[in-house]
Amino acid sequence: MQRVSLKAEERGDTKGHNAQLRAQGTIPAVIYGKGMQGSKPVQVNEKEFVLLSRKGLSTLLFDLDINGTKRTALVKECQMHVITRRVQHIDFYTVKLDEPIEVTLPVRLIGDAKGVKVGGRLEQRLYKIKVQALPEKIPNEIVVDVAEFDLGTLLHVRSLAAPEGIAFTTSPDAMILTIKAPKAAAEAETPAAGETAATPPAATPQQ
Repeated sequence: MQRVSLKAEERGDTKGHNAQLRAQGTIPAVIYGKGMQGSKPVQVNEKEFVLLSRKGLSTLLFDLDINGTKRTALVKECQMHVITRRVQHIDFYTVKLDEPIEVTLPVRLIGDAKGVKVGGRLEQRLYKIKVQALPEKIPNEIVVDVAEFDLGTLLHVRSLAAPEGIAFTTSPDAMILTIKAPKAAAEAETPAAGETAATPPAATPQQ
């Protein structure tokens, strides 16, 4: 995960005060988690947070400076206004760099699959995957090279070789993608009873 710095300030915890903060370009937030007793209401600059969030909130570790006190945290929840899409509230969850955490990462496919080149259709079924690792070991995404996948491929989470130090916590049976034969060919080559579709060799995601 990429580490970024962000200043925060303690704030009052009243609904009316929060509305005033938003009008002034400040986002009300709360911070809680490892090493803390209860939660602490804080506030961050909207422009600074939005600029950093473009890097991808799910893979950012925030080094928060709260009036001189340093906390490392990730965004647990980010509430958006339904119409303006401006950030309304942030939940920061503090972590320890020497303890594993679980986060959800995007799954990105790369390469031109063999099965697609001969007319097949690739269908991605899983777009996010949960992983567990030390915070600084977690990549920005899980990249899967599909170049060697042919017609009939069924790729499940269990077929992925996790990067070093990473454990997948999404169900091993979750299907990531399929490569289906062209409709005409599929109808002409319907497998006999008991026959199963081909599965790919173990796929190694790239960091």
